[in-house]
Amino acid sequence: MAFNDNVVCLDNFSSGRFSDISGQDIRKFEIIDGDVETFDFDDVGFIPDVIYHLACVAAPKFHIENPMKVVSTNIIGTMRLLEWASKFPR
Repeated sequence: MAFNDNVVCLDNFSSGRFSDISGQDIRKFEIIDGDVETFDFDDVGFIPDVIYHLACVAAPKFHIENPMKVVSTNIIGTMRLLEWASKFPR
């Protein structure tokens, strides 16, 4: 946020907590509690300049406990985000 950007973070907090970011300067940081697989990206309400996709189930425990959810989040979530991003010509 050193470049005076507005940042929107979509997170379902499946492997983290909101408190993990407490104490940060979040004046221009909006958090949306949602899942990359089901979120309606059109609800964001603006055209992003940059998209960083970091939604990934990485913890080995999740791979063992629910491998299909891992595949779904990592692949389907990525496909949905790419489809949304493709709407914005550059």
